[in-house]
Amino acid sequence: MSYNEFKTLQNRPKLKQSKTKLKAYNGGDVQVQGQCILSLKLKEKSVKALFLISPDDVKPILGRELSEKLNLVKRTFSIEQSNSSNNLTGSRYNNAKLSEKYADCFEGPGCLPHTVKIELRDDATPVVEPCRKIPFAQYDKLKDELQRMEAMGVIEKIEEPTEWVNSFVPVTKPNGNLRVCLDPRNLNKSTKREHFKLPTRDEVTAQFANAKVFTKLDASNGFWQMKLEDESTNLCTFNTPFGRYKYLRLPFGISSPPEIYHRTINSLFSHLEGVDTSMDDIIIYGSIPQEHDQQCWKQQ
Repeated sequence: MSYNEFKTLQNRPKLKQSKTKLKAYNGGDVQVQGQCILSLKLKEKSVKALFLISPDDVKPILGRELSEKLNLVKRTFSIEQSNSSNNLTGSRYNNAKLSEKYADCFEGPGCLPHTVKIELRDDATPVVEPCRKIPFAQYDKLKDELQRMEAMGVIEKIEEPTEWVNSFVPVTKPNGNLRVCLDPRNLNKSTKREHFKLPTRDEVTAQFANAKVFTKLDASNGFWQMKLEDESTNLCTFNTPFGRYKYLRLPFGISSPPEIYHRTINSLFSHLEGVDTSMDDIIIYGSIPQEHDQQCWKQQ
């Protein structure tokens, strides 16, 4: 809750010190001035909740647990469809037909019709990071992942000298495989950002008035769907125990890609009615199944 709104409360409590750190949806810091316990009442429901007070212009946000206690939302663990004409059964819109008609869209990392250039600040100083040590038990998994990424055209082995060499971090995924993450902390300090505004949750959900049927499409490895310009590939070189590689596609870890990727996705879908985007999520919505289906097939 913003401090300006907090001041409008009657019999407001005294603020206590808070060590909680908050992040905005765009990754920026949200200042915390203090915290307090407030009583909330909705019809016959009454609960007490801890509120963080910020000097910034923020809107009150209730968590899922608190929203459930106030009966604002209800968790549904299963949905049963009837055979009425208002459901998706028998509709033209189904996964099998889409997968068959657009089979090429479900193979490989895909490629968006834009290339990315990483812009450096005028005072940028190249840095060469040494290769980090990894446990011997991860060697085979790392080698397999690098070969997989190379076969997909995401990275390319490089032998000629480059001014920038970044570190990498191997992250173990829940299935036991490794994810290769770039650690370009020095490159990020020298990278110019576009500062394209990312949408807030309120801005996205405001589009869903009267919508009851939704489809959420999640782009697979979204950043990898954007090619880097030739000049930028060498900036994304990284050291491994098996030699140096450079990214040919937009890597995870650079500070500018979230804004670049969202701007690109937004420009592709912003003109479509019943479609909204947030980073690598594409949301299709409608008030009834037929309207939702029409939006899906209209995008062909």
